[in-house]
Amino acid sequence: MAITAEERTSLVSLLVGMFDAAPNAELMTAFVDRLNDGDTVTDIANDLDDTAEFNAIYPSWLTNEEFAARFVTNILDGNASAEVVEAGTEAVEDILAGGASRGGTIEIAVNFLMNVDPADDSYGQAAQALMNKTAVAEYFAVNLLDAETSMDTLTAVLEDVDSTEDSVTEAQALIDLGVFSED
Repeated sequence: MAITAEERTSLVSLLVGMFDAAPNAELMTAFVDRLNDGDTVTDIANDLDDTAEFNAIYPSWLTNEEFAARFVTNILDGNASAEVVEAGTEAVEDILAGGASRGGTIEIAVNFLMNVDPADDSYGQAAQALMNKTAVAEYFAVNLLDAETSMDTLTAVLEDVDSTEDSVTEAQALIDLGVFSED
């Protein structure tokens, strides 16, 4: 069964939110197969939060408060005021306290940001940066079907993408050339 563009974007934005990395074709195929087998994006998020790659960023021994602070700092990526970071951290702590897994919490936060108007004074710039990273990550997955799977490569794809349109254009041009970072 084919995946819709909306489902693909949802998967890619989750991966960007969890790992700040683009997926390759192999990963996307595995995730689409899971969706076709009846799993949900939440199921995938819950499994991804048990991976070595996730635990390298967010070790299981972090308290929920420490996890929330690290995750919110990472996903907002300097694109929000200290007050917004604090409010976001408290919101993530509340979701975790309500019983959500770390993967499920990230899915909720990513969905929130992906639906924020980029003109929003509080979260808009962070939302635009996540939308831009998602667009570049999706471009990478769709156009480089045989790209390598190392986490370093997949994070390098998004390394210079921010809330500006120019960063998307430049990253896509580098992908077209087979270069994944200007550094």
